Amino acid sequence: MITVIIPSVQDLIGIPFEAGGRGPVTYDCWGLVREVRRRFGLETPEYIYQNTDVEDPAIINNVMVPATQDVRWHTAGPNDVGGVVAIRNAGGPFVNHCGVLIAPYMFMHTLKGVGAHVVRFDSPMYRHRIFGVYEWTKS
Repeated sequence: MITVIIPSVQDLIGIPFEAGGRGPVTYDCWGLVREVRRRFGLETPEYIYQNTDVEDPAIINNVMVPATQDVRWHTAGPNDVGGVVAIRNAGGPFVNHCGVLIAPYMFMHTLKGVGAHVVRFDSPMYRHRIFGVYEWTKS
């Protein structure tokens, strides 16, 4: 069992996943990212899924890349907390899921049937699925 080392997000663990969930009772992956980043004092634009298909590359292609700077996950440190973790959840070529960096080597995300939880970057389930960690740049 992983213990969240960031007390300000510990209460989110176990909150159920729901497509389009923006809290406080349910969250989808983007809703959880926005809530955690809000608690860290970081702004995050809204994003509404266009469909519920598992392979929705719009998270990275339409939201993150045009306004972000990549911080590779293996070099992410304490100053990168709050960064958006881009994940290939279905194992395909598209980034279709996201989480948020809550501590070095640890991110929080939510899944259907599991809810919000914390995972290490080097976990066997995710170490090959992480595309990168992103942060918004101000223009």
